[in-house]
Amino acid sequence: MSRALRGGSALLVSRRGCFSAGERAERILLAEDTEDNRFLIRNYLSKTSHVLVEVEDGEQALDAVVSSEEPFDLILMDMQMPVMDGYEATRRIREWEQELGRERVTIVALTAYAKEAGETVHGPAGLREKLGL
Repeated sequence: MSRALRGGSALLVSRRGCFSAGERAERILLAEDTEDNRFLIRNYLSKTSHVLVEVEDGEQALDAVVSSEEPFDLILMDMQMPVMDGYEATRRIREWEQELGRERVTIVALTAYAKEAGETVHGPAGLREKLGL
């Protein structure tokens, strides 16, 4: 299930740098299966003009990226989701980007196990950062 949300003023970091509410709205994909975590991020981003698209598993995230007419500026990717986890979804997004010669979107790993995830989160999957929830 996907939803778009627009709002007021906070700071966000994407592949183009830091942005605030007065600047161009960024397109953000949130791939997260836990409603509480989606609520938390949705609430934070409601204070911005950024557009948030929500999906609940990695397969939906991959489909959203591949089928979107306009590219995403940032992907917030939960690592442990049903159907397809965030690691596999990220690997497939990176393969798709490479095959089409597209610029790599910034993908931030969302995980409850940020400390334990360490380098396994970044390297093989092609993720840039991690955020513990």
